[in-house]
Parts: sequence; C-alpha cells; structure tokens
Amino acid sequence: MKSFNDGLAKGLGIGATVVGLMMMTMFSLLPLGIFSQVLDLEHYMGLKISLAAIFALITFSFYVKYVKSMKLPPIVWGFGTMISLLMSGVLFFVTVDVILKIIGLE
Repeated sequence: MKSFNDGLAKGLGIGATVVGLMMMTMFSLLPLGIFSQVLDLEHYMGLKISLAAIFALITFSFYVKYVKSMKLPPIVWGFGTMISLLMSGVLFFVTVDVILKIIGLE
C-alpha cells in the first residue's frame, strides 16, 4: 500500500530533477561563454562533437556502475546523469577545441 509520503517524495524527486536539469544545462554552457571568443565553431565540428559524445557516454557508463553498486536513490540518478552527460560532454568539447588550437590545426 502506497502512502502519501511516497507520492510526495516521487513528486519532489521529479521537480528537483527538472530544476537540476535546468541548472546543469546553464552550468555546462558556462565554458562556452567563457571561451566564446576563442572557440572555433566552424572547423572539425564532427570530430569535436563525436569525441565529446563518446567521452560523455563513457563517463555515464562509469557513473551507472557506481550508482548500481552503491544503491543510491533515484534523485541521485537524475543529477548524476545530467552531470555525467551534459557537463562532461561540453567540457570535453572545449578541451578538444583548445588542444586543436595548441597543436595548430585551427
């Protein structure tokens, strides 16, 4: 039998996850704003996006293994998923762009 508290906790978990998604989206776009004058968004976009996506998926797979082993609550799943996918992908995109500039390919 479900209690009122179970439904309340589920509703709060969903709301916190939505707020967390908005917060992580804004926070993960911060490096793009900081490096906006430096980033080259014309060359090697396929390479940068694919490497960032691969890195984000690898980070996410490690995170899933960690959460399963620790048996953490669903709200932790939501925040961790956003952090491991959004932030690691954007930060890796910026890192690849800066490395390409240092090497001299851009």
